[in-house]
Amino acid sequence: MPLSFSHVGICVSDLDRSLRFYCEGLGFAHVFSHHVGREFAGLMELEGVELESRMIARDGVTLELLAFAHPDPCGS
Repeated sequence: MPLSFSHVGICVSDLDRSLRFYCEGLGFAHVFSHHVGREFAGLMELEGVELESRMIARDGVTLELLAFAHPDPCGS
């Protein structure tokens, strides 16, 4: 069976700026938004997780922009 996926998740530090870039600059369209709260901590294996998610799509490609409020972002 061929590999398939529903979307690609991208962690962003500034959700509004990222939405402008992808939607106004690259032509993606907002599909839906949702808030992920602490009730998902066990599923995500992140104690006290809080984030905002925006699904955007263009030409059959769907991206999920993830802006974490908790835990603090890390990495380079």
